Amino acid sequence: AGATNDLGGGVQWETTPKTADSNAGAGEGYFVDTSGAARTATLPGTAALGDEVRFVDYADTFDTNNLTVGRNGHKIQGAASDLVVATEGAAFGLVYVDSTKGWLLTEK
Repeated sequence: AGATNDLGGGVQWETTPKTADSNAGAGEGYFVDTSGAARTATLPGTAALGDEVRFVDYADTFDTNNLTVGRNGHKIQGAASDLVVATEGAAFGLVYVDSTKGWLLTEK
């Protein structure tokens, strides 16, 4: 992990944009750069009620090179599938609720 900075919102932000596939940690935020290729960010394998993870489209290229959020055994929005983000400029958070719903989007 790189350096982090508390920019508010309850998470510590990685200060260096992610330019490769990576593992996300609870309580962390990431600027993800998909300008070179699609990327995958894998959610934590263990999660507890209230854990948060945030992502921002650093280069405004999620529409060209998608970000896949790997579910790592937990559901996302109640579905047993990864989340593919294809919206240019997307910025969103996920919060873990329970094993029924898993990770839920905090913005839609």
